[in-house]
Amino acid sequence: FGLGAIKNAGDTAVRSVVAARDQQPGKEFASLDALCEALDWNTVNRRVVECFAKSGALDRFGPRGAVLASLDASVAAAARGR
Repeated sequence: FGLGAIKNAGDTAVRSVVAARDQQPGKEFASLDALCEALDWNTVNRRVVECFAKSGALDRFGPRGAVLASLDASVAAAARGR
């Protein structure tokens, strides 16, 4: 199952996240900001990333509540960087 089993995470979005991850050093995201900067926001939306956080897929970036609280800022920073 993996990430595809997470609600609201479609196959295209999951493939996009995995492709972005595979391009990272060590094939992992260093931070939530790095994740948001690397994503193709044409295929992945904020709701998908939020569902990843709620499911525990982003627990390496800190407690779920903290990740969810900082998600808006990370997405906004990634949007400004594009």
